[in-house]
Amino acid sequence: MFLLRIVEGVVSMSTKHIDRSDLVEWANHEHVHLSKLFDDLRQTFNDMAQGELEGDALQEALSVALDDLDGALEDMLEHFNEEEEVYFQAIEQRFPQYASQIDALVCAHEEICKKIRTLQQCVREYEQPMKGGYKELSARLIALVNSLALAVERHNKEEQDVFEGALKHLSVDEQIALLEQKQALG
Repeated sequence: MFLLRIVEGVVSMSTKHIDRSDLVEWANHEHVHLSKLFDDLRQTFNDMAQGELEGDALQEALSVALDDLDGALEDMLEHFNEEEEVYFQAIEQRFPQYASQIDALVCAHEEICKKIRTLQQCVREYEQPMKGGYKELSARLIALVNSLALAVERHNKEEQDVFEGALKHLSVDEQIALLEQKQALG
């Protein structure tokens, strides 16, 4: 993964060369990647809903979207685990004033994963009947994917605010230790 190579490069640097923004940059790059995943899914579903895809093309798009959702859920779970096991714990220990924000972020992680699973189930429901013919996407499906994309975007901003507020105050050694802990998870 592209982001892991960035992190590995940062960890291998001597402590004299690490920039205090590296952890914040890591989080920002990861959040941009995740937001793009869901923006792309939103665009695909909106194209379907507008009738831009029909028949076999619609069936193929649903199949690809389901695969993309499976990958997105896997990426999100990995990302959330890294944050909760490494970054959130370190921030809460060092900066207790962020505890309520971190609790809210963890709750948002659970809600986002729940929405992804609901969307997966909804897409599977649409995929099955379509084998026998064309069926329009419901307003529920479109509302769900749009809600999910917006939730990810909002969550990423809230999380980035916490990271920028806390991580920039860590020493270089503390940043390197967190990056090493992150690598140890995966």
